[in-house]
Amino acid sequence: MMFRTLSKLAAIACLLSVGAYAASLFPPLAELSARASDEGRPAQIRRGNALVFQAQVEPSSLNHLVKLSVGDDGIVLDSSALAGQDFRKVVTGWETLDQRQFDDDTYQIKLDVTGPEKGVITLYFEGRTDEGKHFYKPSAMRSNGQRSTLSAISTLPPSFQYFHLRFDFSTPGVYRIHDVSFAKIDSYSRDPEAPRRSPELIFHAPFDGNALPAVAKGNPQPLSAERLEFQPGVLGQALRVTKDNRADLRYATGDNIVPNCGTIALWVKPDWGDLAGVSYAKGDYHCFFCMDRPAPRNGSGAIWLWAWGAVPRADTSDISDSYKTATKSLASGQWAHIAMTWDENGSALFVNGRPAKTTSDGHSPLATDKNAHLILKNQNIPFFFVGSHRQEEFADALLDDLRIYSAPLSADEVYALASEQQYFTLDMQSKYVHRGADKSINATINITKDGPMAFTWKLLDEKQQLCRQSNATISAPPRQNGARSVTLNIAGKDLAPGKYQLIVSEVSGNHQGLRERQADILIFRDKNPWLSEDSELALSHVATIVPHPDMNEQQLLHVGPLHIRSLNGRNYLEADSVRGSRFVVRAALPDKDAIYLLEWDYPDDKRRSADIVAQSALCQASEYELQTGYAAGDEYANSNDFITQKCLYFPRSEDIAIIFMTARKNAPAAVAEIRIHKVLAGLPPLAITAPPPVNDWQRSLGLYFEDPAILYDFGVLASSMATLETTIDRCAAYMKYSGQDILTYPVVWYHGRIGDGYNPRNHPEGFMGAFLSKFDQEGLGFMASLNQHNMPIGRLKITGQTIKDGSLHASPISIWNTGRPNPGGWHGTSPNFNILHPDVQAHVLQNVDEIIAEGTQHPSFKGITFHLTKHAFLWFGDIEAGYNDYAIDAFTKDTGIAVPVNRQDPLRGKAYAEWLQANAFSEWVDWRCRVLAVFYKNVARRLRDARPDLRLNLCSFHAMPRIAHPDYTRPDFNAVMARQAGLDPAHYDDCDNIVITQTIYPADYRWRDDGRNTPADAYEHLRVFDSLPGCYDLLKGVKRPWLHQHDRYWESAIGSQRADHWSDKPSFIASPWFRETPWRVSTINPAGRHAMRHFVLPLRYHDLLAISKGGFLVGTHGMEEYLRHFAKAFRALPAQTFADLDTHSEIVVARILQFAGDTWFYIANTGDTPAVVTLAIAGDDVLDLVSGKPLDGFRDNHGAITLAPYELRSFKTSGNRSIGVRVPD
Repeated sequence: MMFRTLSKLAAIACLLSVGAYAASLFPPLAELSARASDEGRPAQIRRGNALVFQAQVEPSSLNHLVKLSVGDDGIVLDSSALAGQDFRKVVTGWETLDQRQFDDDTYQIKLDVTGPEKGVITLYFEGRTDEGKHFYKPSAMRSNGQRSTLSAISTLPPSFQYFHLRFDFSTPGVYRIHDVSFAKIDSYSRDPEAPRRSPELIFHAPFDGNALPAVAKGNPQPLSAERLEFQPGVLGQALRVTKDNRADLRYATGDNIVPNCGTIALWVKPDWGDLAGVSYAKGDYHCFFCMDRPAPRNGSGAIWLWAWGAVPRADTSDISDSYKTATKSLASGQWAHIAMTWDENGSALFVNGRPAKTTSDGHSPLATDKNAHLILKNQNIPFFFVGSHRQEEFADALLDDLRIYSAPLSADEVYALASEQQYFTLDMQSKYVHRGADKSINATINITKDGPMAFTWKLLDEKQQLCRQSNATISAPPRQNGARSVTLNIAGKDLAPGKYQLIVSEVSGNHQGLRERQADILIFRDKNPWLSEDSELALSHVATIVPHPDMNEQQLLHVGPLHIRSLNGRNYLEADSVRGSRFVVRAALPDKDAIYLLEWDYPDDKRRSADIVAQSALCQASEYELQTGYAAGDEYANSNDFITQKCLYFPRSEDIAIIFMTARKNAPAAVAEIRIHKVLAGLPPLAITAPPPVNDWQRSLGLYFEDPAILYDFGVLASSMATLETTIDRCAAYMKYSGQDILTYPVVWYHGRIGDGYNPRNHPEGFMGAFLSKFDQEGLGFMASLNQHNMPIGRLKITGQTIKDGSLHASPISIWNTGRPNPGGWHGTSPNFNILHPDVQAHVLQNVDEIIAEGTQHPSFKGITFHLTKHAFLWFGDIEAGYNDYAIDAFTKDTGIAVPVNRQDPLRGKAYAEWLQANAFSEWVDWRCRVLAVFYKNVARRLRDARPDLRLNLCSFHAMPRIAHPDYTRPDFNAVMARQAGLDPAHYDDCDNIVITQTIYPADYRWRDDGRNTPADAYEHLRVFDSLPGCYDLLKGVKRPWLHQHDRYWESAIGSQRADHWSDKPSFIASPWFRETPWRVSTINPAGRHAMRHFVLPLRYHDLLAISKGGFLVGTHGMEEYLRHFAKAFRALPAQTFADLDTHSEIVVARILQFAGDTWFYIANTGDTPAVVTLAIAGDDVLDLVSGKPLDGFRDNHGAITLAPYELRSFKTSGNRSIGVRVPD
């Protein structure tokens, strides 16, 4: 297909040229004087009485350690005395810029500086806009020990009340500032209302046996065409470029590509073997097309279309280094059409004609930042490469039909371009198949063209050996009702487990184009190899390590001083008390394809917040298998003895490192001894005495993922079908061993349904079906969660004007009590969309229906979880959101309460909120809860109609983390915040398949101990928040109460080589054998038996039918020995709420249920000290549900038992019996 020329390179006319030279802001040195820090005030440089420059240390108590002086070649900042101090950075302000008007133009800062080697310097544009908004744009970089010019660029708002330049110095040392300059610069820009450009084909290389282009607006002769090979392609021949042939093909850029806008499209057939997912190894970068990349690349506009590992990626080299990635890997040996489009507003990536919509997690469609895609002008990039870049990054693929257009093609045009050579597709009903005589591989050939066609098929195994094939050609039937297709049913009997490839060929010879399509299929294993048939964990000892400062650098590395201390006569190694202090212990494993038990003894003698990571010595991509730790002391009373923490570990390497880090100041990490054991024969499932089910449900304990990150957690990067099976098997084995029986996992995440169109973390195709199929066999449950922030907005215009003028009121965009939508915020802000809009509800219901359709055939599918954070649009999120005209109209219609506000006021949403707050607040809150309940019940009805046992879980994440709220210490704060977000359990008494879940944040108190600006009274309240009854008010009277423990992400880039990061001050450890994980999200759990506090203490106030835990990681690492005991007692109880028994205690609780002809009861010690209770029961046949034996010591209807801290005991006795439980005075 050729696009006809509608205009000659219309894109060129869009350039806006504004020339300027950088203006120095540096006063004459002779006029400057230095003023030393005085009584905590920062050191300053002044010009007479005018401030020029000042240096403020964070914390300011260290200001006296920074010296400013005027040298013969500039201003000297000496922060050397901060070395070894607990400081974050030196913040400086350059105050000689008087300009306040910037007219939305783009400006550049240049800092001419000499600083220490690898000194971290961050350049800021900072000020307060006329609207009162704090504006800041940072750019972090490093000094190199020599005089150099550092630069930052940003588009600035029109005008400021106050504006200055800011430079942060995060590394101690001497910095000489020679010059500071600031000026407007040239960049590509375009009127957003300008008509769409018409794309012209300006370069076309068919590669039909040579490298000469069929079309070239510029120089047609290759600048280099060395070692080229050609093989059969999609049409005629294709170019083959590999690291073996080292082919080098490059063309002149001039007129063959337009720098600021265009389209690149080509066909690619990779030869990458089993490579799947993203790979950070440079050898796995596969370049398809690349303009020569200058240094620095960012801002140059060097177009780069490539595969990041096996995942297509498109870079425009804008100033922010933004890029697009595909939603899944390219399959080796299969042709794929890859295209990218770009202009001044951004870029798009297409695979086989379909847009790849994966966006950054924090993307907001409401953000209107002009600086989102900034390309500098006057960049001279003379040539581009095809298939490599400067004899590196070889495509290792066949490349065919390269086309370059002068402007972006539309999505329909890209689809047409790809479809022209694809006249049929091969679609699988499921890519995952169980073995068996009754199992088959089901596929459909969907045909897009008319005319006679005939097909054959063959099935190849992993070694490309023929396993099955068609007996004869299959003729395509005529089109019926607009569709034309052929169905294939291939017997799966006797196929061995493993990966297969189905190849369908069109053999009529009547059509040109891609005559062969392939699909990968995985036959599942019959048996989980990571499960043991034994009842106990079998171990083989590998190593014992006693860390000590005398160990050599091949065994031990550290940041900060190390200390040998003693407890009860036993020595231990302690990191320093400064946050980020840590030590690294190296260990060798005999085999990486195994499970290991790592255990360490640590002193439980004072306040400790230890972050512990086990990883490959040379960390691989996305290693999150074991990021754990312990919190001791303070809220978790010390035992003043050593505690052993045991963790299961799925390694990726035989050479591993274990890192012990002080996660918060004055709470040092420590360890006395590390022991490593190899797990033999797999993990033994925990034996549970299951009660009779209640509506096909048991009490459950579960893993819960807020982020779709399970692919990283089990020793393989599960971006391929085979590694996904390994991950599911290992996950199932871990769950069954630890006593957990249900997994909640995102199927719809921040920007939509995870699949072909949106695929964060690169999930293999059909991952949910794979989990369900495997869990069917394992007897485990799966809940699909929806945690959605954004949805498609179609042609809705989100501009600065529409945000201000009130025209978005009728749209799905939620109007806040400010009169405007969310200004582009993310976590912790109210939703972008209003759940009351019919388009929003229709979008949610479409996802729900698709999930039900896929899940209902699987016994493991247990329903859907609505993950209700403040920003999720599945509810109102907060009282500040939801003031659209249609919401007010519906409120008035239902309640008869008119809201007298001027409907012409652009900020009428603010007026609505103010009037309702003053005149009808309780009615407004209750109405929102009622209308939201109608929608939730609609979802629940869909689930129940599909299968009676399916449930909708409404999982509220309010309100424990909202520590800055003025009402935080109110006893009813939790319930009030839930109602204001739209959730009131009182409206669900008549709906049997809706679950209400309260979320707590066990680590919040410890996590927030990092100098955050937290009100002191609120912080102290947070310490006890989840031990108070008000924390669980949402569960009052609920028929199906669940509890979720959200694991705070102890996020830290401390091990990275980044210049600076908001999470921590990076302190890279340089060693030939060690490369630290660049990103931690550790789950730090309470020490020892305190780990059960957050499972058991909530029982003080309510019975619970399910408890889940998690976030980004497997959250139960290190607590399994306690969790297993709890699981045996908890899951042995029927899944029906029990009635309270009076124990004469606020700490020890007991509950009872008459069920299935028996009397069931449990006793829980919700405190951190042992407790004794006496029992009086009419009958002696009391069965302990954990041991399966009669209750020991129970005679003549009486007995006594001792409960350990946070222990749950469960029992059963026959018939209808009265039970007396009492805690002695």
